[in-house]
Amino acid sequence: MTQAIVQLVDSRQGGGIETHILQLTQALRGKGYPVIVVFLKDYGPHPLKEQLDAAGIDWHIAQQGLVAAACFLRQHGLLVNTHGYKAGILGRLAGYLYRIPVV
Repeated sequence: MTQAIVQLVDSRQGGGIETHILQLTQALRGKGYPVIVVFLKDYGPHPLKEQLDAAGIDWHIAQQGLVAAACFLRQHGLLVNTHGYKAGILGRLAGYLYRIPVV
């Protein structure tokens, strides 16, 4: 996997932010940017995962916790776009430590 814009989220169910992530990711891909959605934790079946699969968009689950998520961002993050407070805290910390731009 190459470096990509990472859409980082901690989400238990579908809703407005998940719709935003899907639309934003599709728009970025349409402009030629590599994008991956990263879930901080696996809460089981999720409508966004199904929508991402249907759209052919890569997604990943950082199942081992925050350290594993930070390492994933270091390896694959060209830019991190956080969604929600948990993702915001982790994304900003990883961005600071690994010099990755964070939005």
